[in-house]
Amino acid sequence: MQGIRFAIIYLKFMWPIILNPENVIEINYQKPDFPASFLAFKPILFKTGQLYCCLLGPNLQEGIFGMGYTVDSAITQWNLEFKRRLILKNSKKDTTAQFVAHKIRMQKKLNVY
Repeated sequence: MQGIRFAIIYLKFMWPIILNPENVIEINYQKPDFPASFLAFKPILFKTGQLYCCLLGPNLQEGIFGMGYTVDSAITQWNLEFKRRLILKNSKKDTTAQFVAHKIRMQKKLNVY
């Protein structure tokens, strides 16, 4: 019996997620019509069944997650969730939202100099 291979992919902030490498979608993050948030944070894109999924974070529950029947719809849903998570009042308890806010603040500081 042949075993199923899995990969542990470490996102930029070192949260591991286990995915079958064959399900990970390679994407050109330079495509100009993607949302700026998608281009800046480069979430992972993968396919499960008939759905495309877009994730930034440790898992589906804690991360910023979107899904759809096309790559574009998954990215659109992810972008809506991204915006929603940044404006929630309880974002101080949300480690993924804290990471995003911190990265945005740091980028603004770097652009000043």
